[in-house]
Amino acid sequence: MGILDFFNLLSSDFKKAVPAMAKENGWTVSEVNADRAILEFQTGKGRTQTLYILKYPDTLEFSVPSAAAYNSLDEIPDGLATSMLKRNDELQTGFWALEEIGQQWVFSVMRNEELDRLHVENFGKIVEALVEECDRFER
Repeated sequence: MGILDFFNLLSSDFKKAVPAMAKENGWTVSEVNADRAILEFQTGKGRTQTLYILKYPDTLEFSVPSAAAYNSLDEIPDGLATSMLKRNDELQTGFWALEEIGQQWVFSVMRNEELDRLHVENFGKIVEALVEECDRFER
């Protein structure tokens, strides 16, 4: 599938495009609707990493929440926050951020990608890099 075809499919039918991209990379989608997809990956030591893809008008947001979750911002160790900011400087794909998920603050590794720059190959590279980074952090 060409980049233009892929962009058109993502723009018009996210629900079909994400499973097609996942299949091209040998993965399956756990859940998908018109603006959100979930992929799950088995990683080292029996852990499962969950990757969320959210569709915005011109962008996809990729997010892998880690197990590091806190009930308040005051609970987050200063050293951990500093370490994550330093790690952002080293990453080539993605960045660490704090997301409010439910009632908790969760460290998630994320990436925002413009739809017109996304194709099957870099979709796969983004997904793999984020899942591997979150797994590295949790080991």
